Amino acid sequence: MGYMKHLFLLRPYYRLVPDQELIEGDERSGGDHRRAARAEDGSFALIYLPTGGEIHVKTGRLKGERVRVSWFDPRKGEVAHSEEIAKATVLRLEAPSAGRGNDWVLCLDNVRSNLPPIRINRESR
Repeated sequence: MGYMKHLFLLRPYYRLVPDQELIEGDERSGGDHRRAARAEDGSFALIYLPTGGEIHVKTGRLKGERVRVSWFDPRKGEVAHSEEIAKATVLRLEAPSAGRGNDWVLCLDNVRSNLPPIRINRESR
């Protein structure tokens, strides 16, 4: 759980509000239930995927024309992939791995919001 704490400390987590509407067509339940939250001002969003896989994200509540998409591995405290892309009505994204034991946090940042890149200092965990 230490890596997740540091991830949340890299973002103004106190501005997060639950927003399952970010996830299009997702009716998973139980151990595969995905959770989404976004900053009240639309500057960033975090989506937890307990088993990775594909996800369709509605970006209308996020600010800006471009978003930085980062896949954070909470098991290792590493970012497996990060890229800047143009916003679309719905983004189809794929976690780096899928299946039981392959949880991921999808981080979506407005590129103009000046949020720091996600990097975890393993020494302070």
